This record gives sequence, C-alpha cells and structure tokens, in this order.
Amino acid sequence: SGPGRFFAASKRLFLIAPFSLLAAGATSPAQEVPSGNPAAIAPVVVTARRTPEVLSATPVSVTAVTEQNLFNADVLTVKDAAIYAPNVFMNEFTARKLSNPYFRGIGASPANPGVTTYLDGVPQLNANSSSLEFTDIEQVEFVRGPQSTLFGRNALGGVINVVSRKPSARWESDVQGEYGNYDFGDVRLRVSGPIRQGETALSLAGGFTTRSGYTENDFTGHDLDSREAWFGKGQFLWTPTERWDLRLLLSGERARDGDYALGDLQEIRNRPHHVSHDYEGYTHRDIIAPTLLANYGGERVDFAFTSGVVWWQTHDRTDLDYTPMPAAIRDNQEENVQVTEEFRFSSAKDTPLVLAEDFNFKWQAGALVFTQNYDQDAVNLLNFPFAM
Repeated sequence: SGPGRFFAASKRLFLIAPFSLLAAGATSPAQEVPSGNPAAIAPVVVTARRTPEVLSATPVSVTAVTEQNLFNADVLTVKDAAIYAPNVFMNEFTARKLSNPYFRGIGASPANPGVTTYLDGVPQLNANSSSLEFTDIEQVEFVRGPQSTLFGRNALGGVINVVSRKPSARWESDVQGEYGNYDFGDVRLRVSGPIRQGETALSLAGGFTTRSGYTENDFTGHDLDSREAWFGKGQFLWTPTERWDLRLLLSGERARDGDYALGDLQEIRNRPHHVSHDYEGYTHRDIIAPTLLANYGGERVDFAFTSGVVWWQTHDRTDLDYTPMPAAIRDNQEENVQVTEEFRFSSAKDTPLVLAEDFNFKWQAGALVFTQNYDQDAVNLLNFPFAM
C-alpha cells in the first residue's frame, strides 16, 4: 500500500473582453442638499454605471455601503459588507481564497464567476483574489442584475465595486485595534497627507489580523480553521492640473489560513463545529496588485484609463476524505497573472447633451482588454487500501 498520484493538471487562458458602448438618456439633474438644513442627508455618489452619479438618480439596483457605515459596523471584509445588501450571499468555504458571491441566486465557479468583484476598477476574475481584507476603503457598491453592457463578461448576476479612499489633502492618521474571543486580534493603521499641497499626496495603510479556528478536530483535539493575514496598500496621487488626476496604487496580502472545516453533513448537524480529520492541512495565499488610474474631466468629454496587474499564488493541502481514515490527501497549487487595460470616453459630468428642455442625453463608450495566465498543479494522494 502507499500513496498514488491520481491527478495533475495545468492550463493557460487568454481572454479578451468585447468592445462596449452605452447610450443612457433621459436623466434629470441631481438635487443638492439644502444648505443650513440640519435634517438633510448628503447624497450618496456611486459609480454603478461607470461614471459618478447620485444613488437616488441611478436606474439600477444598487446598495452602497459607505465609509461611515463600514466604520460604524466594523466591516472588515466584502463578506461582512454583503450583509447590508438584499439578495446578496457570500459563500465562504472556510478559507478566504474560496469566497463566491451570489446575487439573486446567480453565481458560478471560482475560475468563472457570475458576479465579478472590481477593486478600484480592476476586475478580479477568480475567487482567489476577490475577497481581501479592507484597507483604506471608501465605499463598497453591490450592483445587482446583469451588468455586461458596461462591465463585460462575468457580470451576469451583478458586480461588487470596491473603491479606495483617495490620499488626503491634509495630514491625518488613524489606528484601529480589536481583541475578542477565539483569540481574535486585529490591528489596522493609516497615514495620509500632501507631499506638495494641491499637486501630490500620499497614503499608506496596512494591518494584521488573526484568530483561532471555530471548528475542533476531534481526532487531534486541535482547532482546524484558523486565520492569519498581513495586508497593506500604498497610494500616490498626482493632480498636475484641475482637470487631470493620476493615482498609483499598490496593494498586497499574505494570508496563512488553516484547513477546510468539512466533514459528514449529518455528523456536523449533530455536533456543529466538530469534524474528525487524520490530516490537518492549510490554505496559503499571496497577492500583489499594482493599479494605475487616470481621469480627465473636460468641458465636453471626460476620459478615464485603468491599467491593472493582479498576481496571486495559492497553496492548499487538505484531508480529502475528511474522515479519521488515512485515505486521501489533496495538494493543490495555483498561480495566476492577470493584466487589464481599459479606457473610456463619456459625456462631461456637468454638461450632458441637451436635446430638449427636459431631456438630457449622456453617453459613454470604451473598451476593456485583458489577458490571464493561469496555472494549476493538483495532486490527489490516495492510500489505496483505505481509499477502495
């Protein structure tokens, strides 16, 4: 008897998104908050249709979780933010690397999602890079319903749009720390301010989070699904003129999570948070993502450009039979490099085409092109007398 090599796979993908064009019309100017009215609520601005507009005037189903909501509710991940969005469910398979969103019941596999997460304009076309710890986030938008006209493929169910805060015009800093049961600890800090007033600014943010597992392995007496991650983000903002702004972002995360807390369904129902594995594995993930954003606000036409690279690497080992028997172990390694280039032209924000006294016409057109190089090496090790 002994281990056997059951499966090994490696594949590469090259994908290009089609050209997209949208003409959106019949919009009325957004109402501003009356000055001096303490009961007035400031309008929430979203980019659910690729351009900034007031949420109340957006003709799509959008839930915006603002920076203040994120702070007040102590929201630290996309899964936590999804609680505030109706008809949204985040299926997290114990480890962060497998977090699949479902909008109105529509979702898909990790490598071909039906709902795409956009991080500062860059699509995450695999679940392995879509669920990150929040660092210096301004707003999270859950856009429900088909969005392929503006967001291309993998947007059949909708889009999750995560937007980072811009570097501040004055120096500021904040530190946040928490401690709780299951040895939960979380520390996050941010510093931001101008380098040259009115022209360049910088922000640095990062943190560390850890906790013990929620599930006990009865076979060894250890907790199984622990979590630990370092993460950070740096931003540089340059506004050479009043019409131009360019922003360079670099974010990354190093996660070292425990094993998948899987087992016989009936046994887990009888004893929640208890499994029995003879082998205790892990799920590791590393992500680096540089992004360049350029925006120009013209008198008649606005222009936006997004260039992003997403590199991630994962390695997970798990007790594939999820029993006390030494029957099977899975070793799975994945690596992906994704390069995204997008440009978009649109009618100027404050000067739409006026076709009639009460009819304004707004338009936008652009193209998104990306290439993706994905490799997987997966091996199932079978101990044949127990695996038969």
